[in-house]
Amino acid sequence: MRQPKKNPLYKSFGYAFEGISALEWCVCFILLGLILSLELVNTAIKAVVDLVTEERKPLAKIAKDTAAGAVTAEKSKDVLEELWNVAVEEMNFLTEAANLEEFARRNKEVAYVGAGKAS
Repeated sequence: MRQPKKNPLYKSFGYAFEGISALEWCVCFILLGLILSLELVNTAIKAVVDLVTEERKPLAKIAKDTAAGAVTAEKSKDVLEELWNVAVEEMNFLTEAANLEEFARRNKEVAYVGAGKAS
């Protein structure tokens, strides 16, 4: 017996990316470039420190840790910024009420799907 064909994975991701504007894509690519650049600078600093000294020195450790800290700080900033954006979007109750009404309208014929009324 044949199993029903599932949607390809790229279609699922396509639905996830539908609501992202061109400006948001540009910001994402700029931030990705910044993180990759910081990773390269971090790698370069570590290589230079290893080239200059093979023994353990406190200043070498500080240089390596600081470079790694810059990358971590940038990634943390991006995570916090995304959390803020999602929170602002999800806490817009007027939009959520409209989405609830649209969901109920589109699925009124489906017996096992129910949606409350937005007051």
